Amino acid sequence: MYRLSNDQIPRWKKESSVFLPSSIDSQCPECGRLVSFATAKWSPAPQNTRIAVVRCPACQTPTMFFLLNHKGEAGTLGSDEQLYIHAKPPGREALPEILDGKGLDDPLKRAYVSAVNVFNAQEWGATAVLTRRLLEGVTKSLLPPEYQSLPLAKQVEKLPETKDLSEPVLKIADAIRKGGNLGAHFDLEAEPTQEVSQLMLDLAEELIEYFFVLPVRIEELHDKIEDLNGEKS
Repeated sequence: MYRLSNDQIPRWKKESSVFLPSSIDSQCPECGRLVSFATAKWSPAPQNTRIAVVRCPACQTPTMFFLLNHKGEAGTLGSDEQLYIHAKPPGREALPEILDGKGLDDPLKRAYVSAVNVFNAQEWGATAVLTRRLLEGVTKSLLPPEYQSLPLAKQVEKLPETKDLSEPVLKIADAIRKGGNLGAHFDLEAEPTQEVSQLMLDLAEELIEYFFVLPVRIEELHDKIEDLNGEKS
């Protein structure tokens, strides 16, 4: 199964005092097209689970959706509610540690999901545009105001002045700065390819995990160790 996000539910409906998704935007697991599944009926299942079987509007293959821990108190997924599609669609998967992480704010999470979605739709130019904006959002959230108007490569170069970075991050900045290879394609006037779009998304994910996901994991591990020490003392 593959977990879907709130942004992939454009419409909700209310049935018997609970809210349920009435349409879901996703790639079809069978034909791979990005389509909108119209969920006419959700069937109840054990443990607050609901199931919907919907035919792809493109290839007509039945697709199953699972709504877990469903409470349906509002027209959005609650903090414990999870929506899954079976089976996993082809293409790139948004990393759960980024979507569920506490370090990255919601606008950047939405920008990340949008970049992944347009990549899966094979819109390489749109992927390059959205990923560049995502990268700029990540670097600006880490830098003081006086650096935020600099070009993207310069912003990455300034990160070591505000964050303790290792050599690989400096190499990323150098790759963006140079006129050849990956750096040339960060110029949006150039025509991106699938390979370049893939590399740009890889870069964005690595930076997000390094600056936002890993620190939260370390902090949580630290707290668990402290709690364990407290129990032993």
